[in-house]
Amino acid sequence: MKYLLFLLLPIFSFAQERINGLGLFKIGRTLSSKIASVGDTTKLYYAVPEDSVTELWAADHYPIAGITVENLKLTFFKDTLYSIECEFSDELKDALTAKYGNPKISKKAKIITCRNGLGITYNETEETFTTSFPTVSSRITASGIVSAYFNDKCEKQYLNFYLVADELISRRVTIANNKFDAKKDRQAQQKLKKKLDGL
Repeated sequence: MKYLLFLLLPIFSFAQERINGLGLFKIGRTLSSKIASVGDTTKLYYAVPEDSVTELWAADHYPIAGITVENLKLTFFKDTLYSIECEFSDELKDALTAKYGNPKISKKAKIITCRNGLGITYNETEETFTTSFPTVSSRITASGIVSAYFNDKCEKQYLNFYLVADELISRRVTIANNKFDAKKDRQAQQKLKKKLDGL
């Protein structure tokens, strides 16, 4: 019996491989204040975040486990890493598949109506492929997104990224941003009212 368990151990350990980050950057564990002890700050730089309540570290090219990751973005909320984003290259997809097993791939398609300069309408198809990898927790997602869509002028556009994120923290960030924006609006209105006191 002990011999059988010993033989099965490698199988169990492979089956338990789950994503909780990318390289040394771990969701819920890596701290923005300690980024220099984890990442190469000659390649990483502190960037302007896309919202008012997060911190962002980024790199145009960053080596991780023998491959170069393009357009890396590490987003922190209250000093803690909750989102990792980069380009979803074939090299990254192959590396993730080799380590974590075959991903689940889903496809969504949507037909849209376009109109050319002569006013003639025609149909185009937008497609999104989502490649989902196993993660350590149900609240963490790890997905590669490849999408072809059309802008307002019906010009074909492409989207390609890999995202590892804590969905619970992502929702908290959205709520915190909404509160911050509402507070900013209130302050702006109060400032305007003060200016108009003598009107």
